[in-house]
Amino acid sequence: YPICFSEEELGDQDTTGCSLASNLIDNRWNDTPKQFKLNQNYPNPFNPITTLQYDLAKDSYVSLIIYDMLGNVVNNLVNKNQNSGSKTVQWDGTNNQGESVSAGVYLYKIQAGEFSQTKKMILLK
Repeated sequence: YPICFSEEELGDQDTTGCSLASNLIDNRWNDTPKQFKLNQNYPNPFNPITTLQYDLAKDSYVSLIIYDMLGNVVNNLVNKNQNSGSKTVQWDGTNNQGESVSAGVYLYKIQAGEFSQTKKMILLK
């Protein structure tokens, strides 16, 4: 701990003059991502469910769509305004009609404001 904190009184201590320590603590608990990011799904390959995780640096209208390798829309997972932060959504290998899709390679694309990114994933059966 910085010298202005003691382990016994960490939450109750006067932190006057500890602006650097306060800034470090404020940043540690600030969970707003600094940039937009689309992470690799996990598990990958998957069967029957995979998790998609993405970071929003600011409030945005988000579109997250699953495509087949021909570019056809398979499933619209997210299509709404969302607050900034880290988000997760699961895909169960079904299309927009709730029908199971075949094994293969699929693309998932996020569009959030000016940010756009695409990654691929593999569904095994």
